[in-house]
Amino acid sequence: MRNSKTNTGESETDGHKGKILITRPKGGSESPKLQSKFHINKDHLTERRDLAVDFLFCLVLNEVLKQLPVHPVDDEYVQYILSLAFRHFKQRDSYATTPTAASGEVIAALYAEVLGVLAQACFLPVRKRFVAEFKEHQNNPSAFVNIIYGMKYLRIKLYPVEELEESLIL
Repeated sequence: MRNSKTNTGESETDGHKGKILITRPKGGSESPKLQSKFHINKDHLTERRDLAVDFLFCLVLNEVLKQLPVHPVDDEYVQYILSLAFRHFKQRDSYATTPTAASGEVIAALYAEVLGVLAQACFLPVRKRFVAEFKEHQNNPSAFVNIIYGMKYLRIKLYPVEELEESLIL
């Protein structure tokens, strides 16, 4: 009396060959409900991962940008950081409908802080980008408010007066 299973899905018991039928219940992994639930869960996890990466990136960027007056960088990197920050300000409304809305608000606030630290060393590029975004989104109230919200950590030196006037003229 020997029981063995072959690779073809057949079993051999007492010399008789028979096919083994393997069926999955309807609630298995091929169910459309479970597939959509899996994709929603996967999308949610991907979004949470992206927010975690942005969170850590902003924390590191804040510390690195504090060294910018001592160790200046190329304008290309400054423009890249500005584009990241303003993109997150404009995307603030898209976080409102997701389960990670609070995390999205935190990321937007961290990018606002990054912009404030960047403006201490490179005020002119920040000002130019803000004015350009301000003019572009005057007709879109939600984006307009989000862009202004992103400037909440901006510090403007009021002395010496000559430097203040110079920065406003350009």
